[in-house]
Amino acid sequence: MSERTRQQLGAASQRAGRHYMLSLTEWFRPRGKPDASLQTQQGRSDFHGVGPIGLEATISPWSRISGKLDQAADDAAARGLRWFAVVKRGERRRGREDDYAVLRLGVFWPLWTRLEELEAATSGGRAEYDRGFEAGFRFGKEQAS
Repeated sequence: MSERTRQQLGAASQRAGRHYMLSLTEWFRPRGKPDASLQTQQGRSDFHGVGPIGLEATISPWSRISGKLDQAADDAAARGLRWFAVVKRGERRRGREDDYAVLRLGVFWPLWTRLEELEAATSGGRAEYDRGFEAGFRFGKEQAS
């Protein structure tokens, strides 16, 4: 069996990367992003239709994540986007749920605090609704007796 050339290895790696990106697109669609599509233009994020975030996908080793984050940041800035991340294929390759979303702390922390604020506002609203519903229910029962 002959050894593969550098060109053959590079072509195989490109095919694997494209296959991975297509599988992510298919994963995004039924999860709230029906317009998700692969973007192949150089200097742009790998995906469109996934919201206001620049996403890069990679099957590269962890040692290259920093460069991929730089690329995602540059692509997001070129598109006027604040948020960016890298989606890294998981080692076990069981499914997209086992993949990694890699964010810099400066991106993660504002997202996390916004999520906490949203949950606090939402749960407080639910509690208020439940109290009002219960009061109305009691009032209705009293009126009926």
